[in-house]
Amino acid sequence: MAKANGRGTSTATCKQRKQQLVYEKAQVDAFWAKTDEKTRSAVQVLAEPQNSEECRQKIRRRLSVAETQYLSHCSADELETLLSRYLGEAEDGKERHAGSGERGLKRARSGTSKFLNNFNDYLKAYSGIVQMMNGVGPNYGDAAYGALSLLLVLAVNKEKTQDIIADMLFTLQEQYSRIQRLKDVYATAVIKEHVAVVYRLGIEFAHQAALYYSIGTFRRALYLLSQPPSVVLESKVSDIKRAIKEMRMEMETQDRIRLNNMERNLGDVKDKVNKIEESVEVVHVRAENERFESLQHLLQVEAQDSETFVRDYDRRIADTFCSIRRLPPFDAEKQLFQSDEFVSWRRSSESGLILLQGKTVAPNHTLLSWHSSATTTLVRDPGKYLATKGSKLQPVLYCFCQVSESWDENPPPLYSAHTVMSSIIYQLLKTESARPLLRDDKRYGKLKRDIEDLSAAPTLKFAEPPVKLYSMLARLLAELALERVFVVLDRVDRIQGHIENFLESLLELIEKSGCVLKVLVTMRTEHAFDDSIMESRENYVRVFLDQD
Repeated sequence: MAKANGRGTSTATCKQRKQQLVYEKAQVDAFWAKTDEKTRSAVQVLAEPQNSEECRQKIRRRLSVAETQYLSHCSADELETLLSRYLGEAEDGKERHAGSGERGLKRARSGTSKFLNNFNDYLKAYSGIVQMMNGVGPNYGDAAYGALSLLLVLAVNKEKTQDIIADMLFTLQEQYSRIQRLKDVYATAVIKEHVAVVYRLGIEFAHQAALYYSIGTFRRALYLLSQPPSVVLESKVSDIKRAIKEMRMEMETQDRIRLNNMERNLGDVKDKVNKIEESVEVVHVRAENERFESLQHLLQVEAQDSETFVRDYDRRIADTFCSIRRLPPFDAEKQLFQSDEFVSWRRSSESGLILLQGKTVAPNHTLLSWHSSATTTLVRDPGKYLATKGSKLQPVLYCFCQVSESWDENPPPLYSAHTVMSSIIYQLLKTESARPLLRDDKRYGKLKRDIEDLSAAPTLKFAEPPVKLYSMLARLLAELALERVFVVLDRVDRIQGHIENFLESLLELIEKSGCVLKVLVTMRTEHAFDDSIMESRENYVRVFLDQD
């Protein structure tokens, strides 16, 4: 290839070289495949060189008999053979006169080499356009290569290879290289007409340059004064530059149109994919809900609106304790959430259980607990009171074991530990983290079988403690890979059996859970219970807050 300063660097030898095709025949055929007659006729008109016959007649009178063979036609292979021979002769001449002191001769040889190298590079670039035009008809290549062969013969044989022509060839080589690799995607009528124009201008440049070289020495001096090459040849170079620029602009326009179409088509595809995904998601959600309802039925847990349930319970607590003048309602934020025990339990990176215990003395007829408002506050606003920096907070799992403030004839039934654990498992399965499990046939099937086995046990309601349920909950917490889970249990004093056994089972659950499990429980007790064994554990804290 030629360098930026116009000096050729090709190292071609005198061996005959087979022309390297810029385009395969299939590419050319595809480019012209859908050309209508109107476009084909326009291309043929635009490809016809202007004043070509007049130019050939002027040159003919100045040619030798051997040179006239290139006046009309020449094949690509013939031109390649001719160029190879001239390049070889130029290299041989440079070697023979390398040590010669004749400056004029060495300068002439150097000028010839520069011209030939630039001509060679220009031919490679221009041949792409010629190959494209061969798709219109069989004679376009011969006409183009004939004009170039004529220029080559005149320039070399008459030793008039001036720098101005060599530099023009380098400039044109750069221009034609900018539009190589035309593809069938550019095969519009406008682009095809541009191909014809730049093809024609290439021939016209070759004719004008050949005409310039065909003039004799004396007349050529007059020609340089009256009409220098810059007037005709550089004008032709400017025409070629302008035509190629317009062609590239049209190609870029086609690129933008094609890109817009691709983006629009891609948008349509995305819309279709989104609709399919939505349809698939609907199917998944439906199946997921059906599976969840099946597990809910096996767990024997009633569905309820958590927000409404908590709000109603909170209202009953407020109605019960806010009207007592002597004893103000429980201030959870000041009396519990800011306490050292609670803050330490919340911030710790370890699992733990905190027990809030205290007496409720007024009103004396209520079954509710004075400090139960702490549990409803945590469930309603966990982000404010339970969140820690850098930790993703899951929904708080909860169970309220005493929500009625009185009874008529029969006292409210006690909760079983099984009911409490089933409610916690039910809420855990409602979280986003459990969705992959519900969609996985194998994992869901195993969980369902485990729950079915528990449901079939004859002592389901009264087993104390429900060891298998605790183990199931521990496995679920580990399997869902939860980072940090909070469980709030209000009024565990309403649970069947010994409270010591229940709390001991909770501590064992905490140790086996496989995640950071924080459990807060409250109880209303007017009697003591033995937690001496639990107090020896580091993950157990007991807080006393009596109403009076």
